Amino acid sequence: MRYNAAVSEASDTDLHGGPPKREPDFVLRSNTFAFPLSAIVLVATVAAVYYFTPVRKGVLFARAAAEHRSSDAPDLAEPSPDQLAAWSIGALGPDVPWPVEGDAVPVGARSIEIQRLRAGIVRYRVADAEVSLVAQRARDAPPRRRRLADEGDTILSWRAGKWTMVAVGPSANVAAWARPLGAPDKLVK
Repeated sequence: MRYNAAVSEASDTDLHGGPPKREPDFVLRSNTFAFPLSAIVLVATVAAVYYFTPVRKGVLFARAAAEHRSSDAPDLAEPSPDQLAAWSIGALGPDVPWPVEGDAVPVGARSIEIQRLRAGIVRYRVADAEVSLVAQRARDAPPRRRRLADEGDTILSWRAGKWTMVAVGPSANVAAWARPLGAPDKLVK
C-alpha cells in the first residue's frame, strides 16, 4: 500500500472529503442545555401570564348586581315591546331574547359595557318587584346556569341561545319574578 501525502496533510477533512466529525460529548452537552432552558422559559411565561392577568370570574354577576342597585337614568323609559326590540337591535344586535309578553312590564332600558363587550340591561316590574335583566353575547362555550345570593338579592344566570342572561331581583319572591323573565325551572326552585 502506498502512502498518500495529500490525505495525510489534510487534517480538517476525513478520507471522504467531508467536514470533520465532532466529538459525541459536545453534541450531548448542547442538547442537554437546550431542553432545560426551553422548559424554564415556557414555565416562566405561563406563570407570568397567570400571575399578572387579573381573574375575571364573576365580573358579569357583580356588574349586573351593581347596575340593579344603581339609579342611573335609562336610555329608553317605559318602552313598548316594539320599541324595546328596535332599541336592542341598535344597541346589541338582532334576536335578543327579552320577555315580550306576560307579567313582565319593562320600566327602562340602557346599554352598558362589561369586559369590553356590549350588554343591555332592562329593568322590569314583575309581581310588585323591580327586577333587572342583563343580556350579553355569550363568551364561554358551555351553557351555564348559576344562582347566587347577594345582599338580599338573588342573581340568576342562564344561557338563551347565543346570549347569557342575568336576572337580579329580591330574594323574597324569586319564583314570582324568575319565570316571567324566562329563567329555567332548575334555577327557580
